[in-house]
Amino acid sequence: MDIEKQQVLIYEAEKACNETLNTRETSPIEDGLCKVVWDGIMCWSSTANGSIARERCPHYIIGFNPDGIAERECQANGSWKENPLYNSSGGWTDFSGCILKNDQEKFSLNHMSQIRLMYNIGYGLSLVSLIFAVIIISCCRRLYCKSNTLHINLFLAFILRATVSFIKDNVFVNDIGLTKDVIFKNDGRVIFNEEVSHWECKLLYTIFTYCISVSYMWIFVEGLYLHMVVYRTLFTERHGIRIYIVLGWALPFTFIIPWMVVRITLEDKFCWNMNETPEHFWIIKGPIIFLLVINFIFFIEILRVLVFRVKSNRKTRRTEQIRKLGKFLLVLVPLLGVPYIVFAAYHHGLNPDIDIIHLYCEMFYNSFQGLLLSLLFCFLNEEVYSEVLRCCRKRKNRLQYKSTMLTSIRHGGQASRSSADVARTNSQSHSTGIGSEHTPRLFFNDRNAASTKDIHFSNEDVTI
Repeated sequence: MDIEKQQVLIYEAEKACNETLNTRETSPIEDGLCKVVWDGIMCWSSTANGSIARERCPHYIIGFNPDGIAERECQANGSWKENPLYNSSGGWTDFSGCILKNDQEKFSLNHMSQIRLMYNIGYGLSLVSLIFAVIIISCCRRLYCKSNTLHINLFLAFILRATVSFIKDNVFVNDIGLTKDVIFKNDGRVIFNEEVSHWECKLLYTIFTYCISVSYMWIFVEGLYLHMVVYRTLFTERHGIRIYIVLGWALPFTFIIPWMVVRITLEDKFCWNMNETPEHFWIIKGPIIFLLVINFIFFIEILRVLVFRVKSNRKTRRTEQIRKLGKFLLVLVPLLGVPYIVFAAYHHGLNPDIDIIHLYCEMFYNSFQGLLLSLLFCFLNEEVYSEVLRCCRKRKNRLQYKSTMLTSIRHGGQASRSSADVARTNSQSHSTGIGSEHTPRLFFNDRNAASTKDIHFSNEDVTI
């Protein structure tokens, strides 16, 4: 159980307790009884004075043992006993019997802040690296190909996922809803406000769900395309990649829309981020798990073909074959989302320590996957690296060419002015009969005019 589910159950329990309290207030008050009270976690019924009320610990609190017993003392004067260490006007509840010494939920609570910090850092790094990767691949024309076009769409899907995740985490209060959707109590608690419209938070959570789904869908599309390239090369060459792009962005609507209809008609509660009926969420979770299983099958088939091709090359040494297979695995595992299968297959509750390790691994991979993909397919890719260097050299040569041309034009202007001066001198020489023999030599030695043409051709050769 997560914190979001806990908030929902606390709210539901408080609502039921308030209804009981309102019913008791309309009926005659019996003497010698402590009244019904909500202590912030659970509801206590009326209790005879001078006795101790005992209730089973609430099952919806993280770190509590539902088989434990919570106690609350009703004093002889008909009021609940208070604890001087706590500012509790409605009395004090002893939850010491509810706390487990070694419980998976307690571990989850203790590690929640570290996990949240980790995936915020991961999503931040992924977002920045993916944006730069899209810019680099889009700006280098020689990198335009079918696979890189699909990679760009995959990057865009993860950019959307990271962006919307940041927005949701920052604008949702305690993972319940927007500021207008909650009520802040004087004791610091935050409860859901049912008196206002909640279409804004429902829309935001629907967009968030779509972005998560579309990132899984694009992992499937990458696997499908790679499988078709290996087994159906002719089909891929004839039909192009338009069908893959449409599939990646449009197919999630086939289960997002039914989920929205079910939420509106059957479970239109909160901001749709709480699931009182887990079966409804399987409308989204089911297709995603199915796609991950299909992608894992693609991974096995593609890996089988690659192993066969590497081993069939007898000229390659065994160490070189292992190195090539290692590189294939390094690319295929994150590209096809193989770890998602491991995370989905794990069953929580087997061991608290393993549960925490699993939670750390899953959240780490989910948040840092975008960074890993951008490194493998952009920043550490030899083809991309060579093309970026070529573009940088081309740009540098272009700037040098422009600078040289400007210098040549200025020199050419000076040469034109020199020629004009020579012409005037020549005309004067004809009229005076002095210096006429120097005119051909001076004009012939004017190398500035010829230098412009020479520099132009030499730089054209460099640029091309």
